[in-house]
Amino acid sequence: MGNPWGFPDPTATAQSPNEPEAAAPGGGVSVPAKVRPVQKFHRNPMPKHWPWVAGMVGLIGLIGLLLVGIVCHGCHSHEEELRLREFLPSAYAAEPVPATGQITGIVRFTGTIPPPRRVETNDGTTIEIADLRVDPQTKGLAEVLVFVENPPLTKSPPPRQAAVIDQVNWLFRPRVVGVVAGQEVRFENNDTCNHSVQTQSSNPTNQINAAAGPGVPIIHRFEAQRDPIPVSCALHPWMRAYLFVSPHPFFAVTDERGEFALPKLPPGEYRLRWLHPISRLQTRREVTVAAQTTVRLNIVWDRLPDSQ
Repeated sequence: MGNPWGFPDPTATAQSPNEPEAAAPGGGVSVPAKVRPVQKFHRNPMPKHWPWVAGMVGLIGLIGLLLVGIVCHGCHSHEEELRLREFLPSAYAAEPVPATGQITGIVRFTGTIPPPRRVETNDGTTIEIADLRVDPQTKGLAEVLVFVENPPLTKSPPPRQAAVIDQVNWLFRPRVVGVVAGQEVRFENNDTCNHSVQTQSSNPTNQINAAAGPGVPIIHRFEAQRDPIPVSCALHPWMRAYLFVSPHPFFAVTDERGEFALPKLPPGEYRLRWLHPISRLQTRREVTVAAQTTVRLNIVWDRLPDSQ
């Protein structure tokens, strides 16, 4: 019976092709005149160099896995890193966090508030314009610029979000805006009439003189400037706004209640300036900021400048 795997039978014999067959005793069956044993077949013979080859293959595979791991680590996205921070917080706990402080406060005007100016528009409508917007409860003054004149030596790109100055109801809104140098500024016109945008600056890059039709924005990026840039409309001379372009992000504009905040300030000595560009009220103060502390300031003006 043959080997079911098709291998030679190690117990079989083979006949040399040059040897004649001999008659078997008693006749009928012939047998080879001379037989020789067949060499036994060895399954899966292993060469002597096989262990060396196997070791090299394993080493190459290990190197390949390491390379794949390095590539995958370098290609994972920011979102994946955030997920790792969420599920493996201990792995990122050693990252140092800069210690900072902040300055907060309120600006008040306690003097006599001048009455609003009444202006008649081109179509005969009468509007009122208040130069000082004072909260009746807190006496907080809105639209005051607060900025650090000696900022820390830090660099950060300008915000991606554009600052918007709208022209609506024959007024600029808001009237006082602060941006970082290089940040996009959009002058929009949501009135049904034509307006224009004019900026006054000694820096040619900060000069604009363009018509602004309804629904057509004017987009511009400004360079840093020490004082706010006056913005006006050539068609409606009562329309005024002020754009402060800062070389750093450490500035603020007081809200409707006169409140302001300057967060994330490294510890140090700072010189702050408060300026209300519409009335030209201003003051300066030296402030010391310590890590993980809040400095609360109260700025009070009781009268307008003598030129008012």
